[in-house]
Amino acid sequence: MENKKNPKLDLEKYRTHFLLAGVALSLFIVIQLFNINFSEPEIEKPQQIVVDGDDIVIPITVRPPKTVKIEQPKELPSELNVVDDNTVVDNELDMSATETDEDEYLISENQDVRYVEGEVEIVGEEAEDLEELEDPIPFAVVETVPIFPGCESFATNDERKTCFQTQLLQYVSQNFVYSETARRLKIEGRVIVSFVVEKNGQVSNVQVMRSVDPYLDNEALRVISGLPQIEPAKQRGKAVRMSFVVPIKIELKE
Repeated sequence: MENKKNPKLDLEKYRTHFLLAGVALSLFIVIQLFNINFSEPEIEKPQQIVVDGDDIVIPITVRPPKTVKIEQPKELPSELNVVDDNTVVDNELDMSATETDEDEYLISENQDVRYVEGEVEIVGEEAEDLEELEDPIPFAVVETVPIFPGCESFATNDERKTCFQTQLLQYVSQNFVYSETARRLKIEGRVIVSFVVEKNGQVSNVQVMRSVDPYLDNEALRVISGLPQIEPAKQRGKAVRMSFVVPIKIELKE
């Protein structure tokens, strides 16, 4: 039996329409593709803060090198370990002290300093030189006298003062070394040494005020410089600097 096509269902006659529709659709798609923007997305940059005003300049400080002062050591005797049994260190070690916060009192080379009955007496060879010097503040005027190690148990100033002199005398007598060279040259005499007890109790500014001979002078400086830490004097409840003058008499007895 022969198959017959229904003319209404025959799509062949719409072939031209389908072709035109496809071409139109293709052109539409191509046009749309050309209109699409393919540029890269813009990356957001971080916000930049601008500070008004001049630039901040960090100066470079060039520090000069520190100058180290090297003090020449004092000439000491070549022999310090030989003690002459015939050497006598004066057992009457005189002491004077002045407060140095405001004024300092200097003793000339031809003067002697002696501690007498709680006051400082200056005994010199020329009275004219003494008239030009003001009286130093007596050691006894200080409210609380300095305390030498070993004198802490004493309560009154008089007791501490006596103990101070005794302990200082003992220290100098035990530590002063009379060298063989000084003994051979028969060097003797009185060396007057001054020093300062600072507010922290340390000994400083040790100087020879009256010289006898370099051997004895340097030994006196060595001994006084080696003093132990001392509890400083106090004035109105505050530690004060005190200067001391210590005559050390050395006699060689044959």
